[in-house]
Amino acid sequence: MADPTKLIGTSLQPTQNHRSTFKQAEVVSKRAEVTDFKQTPKNSQAIQRLDQTLESGQELREDVPRGHYINILV
Repeated sequence: MADPTKLIGTSLQPTQNHRSTFKQAEVVSKRAEVTDFKQTPKNSQAIQRLDQTLESGQELREDVPRGHYINILV
């Protein structure tokens, strides 16, 4: 049988950085719950076109104007 390894004097304490990250995630979630998001047919079509482009496996072109792959009003 193998000897169990003991770690003495070690413990994981949440740091301030983790707390602030969790707080930010909580704020984002709450904001998303109250945001009135309306999916328009135009936005749905644009997202579907982008999904098809990304699923094709081809690399996205860099020489195209802004809004070429997805042009929606946010």
